[in-house]
Amino acid sequence: MARTKYEFQNPLGNRIRELRELADITQGQLAAYAKISQSYLSQLETEDAKHPSFSVIYRITWALEKSGVPKEYTTEICTVAGDFASYTKGTALDTFLGIYSQGSVTHYESLGRAARSIREQKGISQGSAAKTGGLSQAYLSQIENDEVQCPSVDAFVKIALGVRATPQEFVSMLKTCVQELDEADFLSFLEGMVSHCRSRYQR
Repeated sequence: MARTKYEFQNPLGNRIRELRELADITQGQLAAYAKISQSYLSQLETEDAKHPSFSVIYRITWALEKSGVPKEYTTEICTVAGDFASYTKGTALDTFLGIYSQGSVTHYESLGRAARSIREQKGISQGSAAKTGGLSQAYLSQIENDEVQCPSVDAFVKIALGVRATPQEFVSMLKTCVQELDEADFLSFLEGMVSHCRSRYQR
């Protein structure tokens, strides 16, 4: 782990593989640490699986960090699967951390219930939200009816954009996607995404 700089030039799958090799662990070892199947990890690394869920992304970044990869390298994985920067542009990024640390997060039982509640409170039709976010209305309907429990990171961002989520609503929605994380781990996950979004807009 002597490298002081690590340049990312490749898509998600290649980045995961590069960091795994940086940690000097096998595909099987990373899969075991992350508690995902080796076949699925192989699909991610070869870009056959392009849209992992938040849970999978978190497990992989956690496993890489436990294997010695610096957090500054793993944080980009949190956002490369979905353009968080497109959502956070123009927002004071530290407000995301402040919202969570101040306990200003609304509890929702699922992402679907959160999306529907936020959308209806603003008087946004399901069709309009789907169009704004770049999703099919059928897919958004599945999300709101809890027929899809773990959407991809990219789909999550589109849902947030579609319902015009405020920073507080964004964090509340995000929390439903990683309910297995305790408070400290979720804050760490959130910090990683905010850090990367900030770095992208300071270039």
